[in-house]
Amino acid sequence: MKIYSLINIVMFMAIASIQTVALAKDNGTALTDAQVTQLISGNTMYATNTRGNSYKMYFGANGYLKNGGGEVGTWKVKNGSICNTYKNRGFAGCDKVYRNAKNKIYYVVSSGKQGQIHKTKPGNNL
Repeated sequence: MKIYSLINIVMFMAIASIQTVALAKDNGTALTDAQVTQLISGNTMYATNTRGNSYKMYFGANGYLKNGGGEVGTWKVKNGSICNTYKNRGFAGCDKVYRNAKNKIYYVVSSGKQGQIHKTKPGNNL
């Protein structure tokens, strides 16, 4: 009984990891560094995080970053990912950016979960 349960757990985990990889791709194409930079630089991004909460962030053309909660830091684009570092909490990570067949832009965090980028607007609109 214990061996059967262990096999079921291993099989479930293997299937779940395959589904996570499929979810991360979402039939999307990874954006280039130039495309990501063009999307966010000098703009306010309106997005939904991996938990379904709406938020906005300003990405200054000089690498300045400010989120809707008032935290400030810096950003850069590396390998098609937006990388953020905050003054108070340090490096927050890099999120890979994709565009799917329906022209929707989304990002994938290190856990494989997706967030949605709904739009960007020029300037700091926080």
